[in-house]
This record gives sequence, structure tokens and C-alpha cells, in this order.
Amino acid sequence: FETGKRFLDVISPTTLGGYPVTVGIVPGPSYGFAYRIIREYVAQHAEVSMNVRRFEHEDLEAALLDAKVDFGFTDRKTERKGVVQE
Repeated sequence: FETGKRFLDVISPTTLGGYPVTVGIVPGPSYGFAYRIIREYVAQHAEVSMNVRRFEHEDLEAALLDAKVDFGFTDRKTERKGVVQE
């Protein structure tokens, strides 16, 4: 689970952005897990719009660092500084 820079705007009590949550997914073994988490999130936060985008691993890392996605799912560890991975 990786977090990007815009996620705070989504969970903030003050409207800061107004854009949908964007999730990046790298195809692979984490697909099923990612979609389960996304379904649960949408069920709990029906008022939030969500975009799901497919990436290659390196492109997902770049999108996170450039704040083009809010969080992403991949089955690979990152070596980039500035990307939190849990």
C-alpha cells in the first residue's frame, strides 16, 4: 500500500481539492487484494468519486511522487525515497 501526496486533501474535513481519489494498480498477484480494498472503501465512502488506473511498477512510483495518484497497489518493494510502502 503506497500513499501519494493528494490523499490528505481527500480525508481532510476542509475541502481542499474536490477531485476524485485516484488509485494506481500494478497487474500481478496483488490485483485481488487491491480490488477488495477498493470495494470496501467505496462501500464505506459512497460520496467519494474514485478513478482506478493500471500502471507498470516504475510508472506507479513516478505517479505517486508527482501526486498523479493518491495511493497504489503493487507486489514489489520500492527503492525510491519519498514513497511510503506498507
